[in-house]
Amino acid sequence: MLKEESKMNRIKVGIVGCGGIFRNLHAPYYEEPNRCADIVAVADLDTDSASEQAKRFDA
Repeated sequence: MLKEESKMNRIKVGIVGCGGIFRNLHAPYYEEPNRCADIVAVADLDTDSASEQAKRFDA
């Protein structure tokens, strides 16, 4: 039950722009095991990049 409660208290994040700065600087934070936020949506003019990041984060 505590696991479910902690997941409900997490921040949901939408990413606009999936380029190099996101991939190399920001994304690694969201892959850390004890992070307090989840990526739930991504958007980018480059649809391939957006699709790649959506798969990476199950967004």
